[in-house]
Amino acid sequence: LLAAFGAEGRSHVIKLGGVECVLAAMKAFKKRVKLQQWGCAATRDLCWERLETAECVAADGGVELVLKAMMYSPSAIEVQEFGCAALRVMASDSEEIPLLIAE
Repeated sequence: LLAAFGAEGRSHVIKLGGVECVLAAMKAFKKRVKLQQWGCAATRDLCWERLETAECVAADGGVELVLKAMMYSPSAIEVQEFGCAALRVMASDSEEIPLLIAE
């Protein structure tokens, strides 16, 4: 998805408010499986190798939104896959985010 655009492309999306848009859509359309699937994928890609972005996503409730997406759609394999990937990427370089996930 966004990973194909490289670090520069991801930075551009972040500067244009991409993180806020993704989280707002995930919050507004909790029962839309495809939206949650791609929201988790976008969250993963936007946080890839960007601890600062991951911390902003977490502070804005992104960890909770990804976990809720996974809880609301337990049989949607893609939501589970992208959700796990998003959580892994967000937690990979952080000491605080794994604690949020564990809560």
